[in-house]
Amino acid sequence: WLNASTQIVYKPSFWKRERQVDLSGEAYFEVSRNKTKPFVVNSNDVRTCVLGTKFNVRARPSEEKVVTTLLKGSVKVQLPGQSEEEGILLKPGQMLSVDTRTMQPMLTEANRPGDVLLWINGKLKFKQHSLLEITNIMEKLYDLKFVYDDESLKTERFTGEFSTDNLPDEILNVLMHTNHFSYKKEGRIIRLSKK
Repeated sequence: WLNASTQIVYKPSFWKRERQVDLSGEAYFEVSRNKTKPFVVNSNDVRTCVLGTKFNVRARPSEEKVVTTLLKGSVKVQLPGQSEEEGILLKPGQMLSVDTRTMQPMLTEANRPGDVLLWINGKLKFKQHSLLEITNIMEKLYDLKFVYDDESLKTERFTGEFSTDNLPDEILNVLMHTNHFSYKKEGRIIRLSKK
């Protein structure tokens, strides 16, 4: 599955020992297992190597990072200069973010790994999600950064359904009226504060 503004290039692999694609943007993969021909996603000098698994890779040129989220199976992410034996092995539910300027990796446990796939069905469903969980999803979906002027807002809970076609302002305006907070945009940064 390819997200909006995503390019993928499939490299012919008939005589090669790897199945390879080049990715710019975001894509979700379900890869059939083949021990003799691993599947490799190349994105901004970061290689995500798999045998058979379900995973999401986000490598938008504007973000200067490559984020790999593993949903099932296992993947190994290799940075420039690393051999096939080296690399970072992910377990299901883990997310690896690599800064493409410094090649510094950061491995985290995803609270709701399935949330990275919300873009596939076009729906944002929140069921007693905290505002922090919601803004984390919106950061990934819309390439934004949220700053909290009041930390207590992070734990406020919301239930609702939106479309991924909704603009961030439309979602925030609905949430803002159900629970009294305000927001201010400064470029790609959104500041949240109590009213």
